[in-house]
Amino acid sequence: MKKIYSICIFMMLPFLMSCNENHDFSLDESRQLLIVHNFLHMEIESDCLDPSESHLFFITKKNDFDTRSCDTINFKNVSSTLSVEEMNSNGITKNLRRIKFRPNTRYVVIHSGMGAQVYIKEYFWADSKGKLRRTRNPK
Repeated sequence: MKKIYSICIFMMLPFLMSCNENHDFSLDESRQLLIVHNFLHMEIESDCLDPSESHLFFITKKNDFDTRSCDTINFKNVSSTLSVEEMNSNGITKNLRRIKFRPNTRYVVIHSGMGAQVYIKEYFWADSKGKLRRTRNPK
C-alpha cells in the first residue's frame, strides 16, 4: 500500500509543479524591453476611447515548442523568434521588427496562455517621447 501511495505522488508531482510556474513579466524602462517568464503570447493595447486612435500589438512565439523559461521582448529590435502584428483602424501590419508606442497614451499589457491559468494584466504609460513607463509622470 505504501508503494502505491509513493507511485501516485511521484506521478502527480509534475502536474502540481506545472501549476506553480512563474508567468510574471516586468518592464525594464531604461532599455525599453519586457522580460516575460514562460511566454506564450502577449497583447499590448492602447487604452483609447476613440476607435480611430486605438491600436493593438499581438506578440507570439514563432516556435510554439520553444520552452525557454524567460523571453525578452525588445521594443526597439524585436527578435526574429517572435511574431508581432499591429492592428489598428488602417488594418493589420505583420512581421514588425519595432514596436512604436503613441506618446502620452495608456497601454494595457496582457500576458495570457495555458487556458484560464494565466491571465496577467498591467497598465503602463507611454511618455511624451513614446517610451513605456510604469507611472504616468516618472521622476
